[in-house]
Amino acid sequence: MNQAEGSQTTHSEGFSGREPSVALLPYAGWVPTVNGRLSYRHIGECSHPANTKYANVSPSDNTRYILAFQIRPLSDLLFKSLTEAFSRLTGDMPFLLCAKTTKTSEQDYTISGNVFIFSNKRTWQISCKSEISRHVESINERRLWRDQQNESIVSANWQTARQYLRQNADIRVYFRLLRSGEVFFSNPRFRDKELENNSLAYANSKGHDFRSWIANQAYFFLRDLCHRHQHHDAYSDTILILQDRTTLMPRRWRLNIIYSLHFALIRAKRHSEVTSLAQALGLLSYAKSFEKICAKDPDWKDSKYNYNELTGSIEARLKELELQNAQQDRISAKNRNRNSSFLTFIAIVMGILAILVQPSIEAHTAPPLLETISLKASILFIPITLWLFIAYLLYLVVSMPSPAGSSNWFQKFRQDILEISLANILFSKGTNLLIGTLLLFITLVAERNFIFTIVESIMRLVSSVQ
Repeated sequence: MNQAEGSQTTHSEGFSGREPSVALLPYAGWVPTVNGRLSYRHIGECSHPANTKYANVSPSDNTRYILAFQIRPLSDLLFKSLTEAFSRLTGDMPFLLCAKTTKTSEQDYTISGNVFIFSNKRTWQISCKSEISRHVESINERRLWRDQQNESIVSANWQTARQYLRQNADIRVYFRLLRSGEVFFSNPRFRDKELENNSLAYANSKGHDFRSWIANQAYFFLRDLCHRHQHHDAYSDTILILQDRTTLMPRRWRLNIIYSLHFALIRAKRHSEVTSLAQALGLLSYAKSFEKICAKDPDWKDSKYNYNELTGSIEARLKELELQNAQQDRISAKNRNRNSSFLTFIAIVMGILAILVQPSIEAHTAPPLLETISLKASILFIPITLWLFIAYLLYLVVSMPSPAGSSNWFQKFRQDILEISLANILFSKGTNLLIGTLLLFITLVAERNFIFTIVESIMRLVSSVQ
C-alpha cells in the first residue's frame, strides 16, 4: 500500500478547510453534481462508452463496497477496425474500480479506492475476467441480506478481489472522492517496472506527460460511473479534466475547473441554436453549483462571473429564437399552402390536356408545336425528371432557408471556417451562384437539341401568325 492509500485526511460535507496532501494526491477534479451532493448509491449504473458490470452494496448503514469493470475504447484512430484487424492490436483496455466508503464525520463519508487498468485486453479476458465477475456476483447476492454475517461476507469478497487486482493489474491509481464530487488522484503505479520505463520513455519522446494521461483516463472512468452526461455530447469528455495541484497555488485547480465550464458554456452560447443555448443553461447550472461548493473554503475568492446577467442573456436569446421559429413556422405554412395550390393547378391543367388535347395529338390534327413537345416529352421524360431531382437536392442542401436558430451541415461548416459575417454572406451568395450557373450550363449542353427544336417551333409558329 502506498502512502496516499494509507493516509486518511478528514473531510466534511464538501469541504473542511483541509485538502489532501499535494505530494500524495497531486491531481484534482470534479465529478459534476448539480445539487452539490453526489449519490454514491448510483455509482456503476453506466452504459457509456460500454455496459458496466458492477456491484454496489451497502451491507450496513456505515459501509458501502463497490466493484465494477468496463472495457473502454482509448484509440482515436480514424479507421480503428481496419488497423486493429491488420496489426492485431486494440485500443480497448479493461478498467476496474475497487472502492469503499470511509467515514469522515457524523454526517458523511468519502469513497476511496483504486482504479485498476489492464494493458492487454486478451490477458484480462483469458485469466482475470471470470475471477472478478465471480466476486461481483457474490457481492450482489448479498445486496438484500441483513444478517450479522452479511458485512463480513461482502467485505471478504471485496478484499479478495482487491488483492487479486493488486497482484495482476498492470496499473493502479488511488483516488479519494468527496460527497461534493471533488475527487483527488495519486500518480499511477505500475506493477511491472519495465512497462513503466518503456511507457514513460516513449511518452517523453513524443512530448506527452504519461502519468497525467493515465490519471485522466482513470478520472474519466470514475466520472462515467458516477455521472450521467447531460447538456453535452457524452463523447466530449474533455470539457473537464484533472488539474495539477501545487503547494504554491493549492486552490488554483478550482478556478481552472470553473474556467473550463465557462469555456464550454460560451462555446455553446455562440452557436445561437435552441439546443445549444439550452445546453449552455445546463452548463451554467453546473458552474454555479461548483462555485457554491468552492465557497465553503474560507480561502476561496469569488470567480467574479456575472451569473445572473449571463442567465438573462441566454434566456433572452432563447426567447428570440422561439419568436423567430414561430414566425418561420407561419411562413412555412404559407409556402406549403402556396405549393399545394400550385400543384393543384398543374394537376388540373394536365387533366385538361389529357382530355382535350391528347385526342388531337393522336389524330395528328394538333398544331406542329404541340406535336413536337409531346414527342420530345415522351423521349426526355426520364432525363428531365432526373435533372429536376438533382436541382431540388442542391436547392435543399445549399439554398433552402433553415428555421431560426438552427443550421444545416453546410451552414455549420461556413460558421466554423468563416467567422466574419461579410465573408459568410459572400461565400453563401457565391456558392449559390456558382452551383446554379454550373447546373444551367450542364442542362443546356445536355439538352441542346431539344431546346433548339422548341425555339425553332416557336419561331415557325410566330411566322405563321404574321
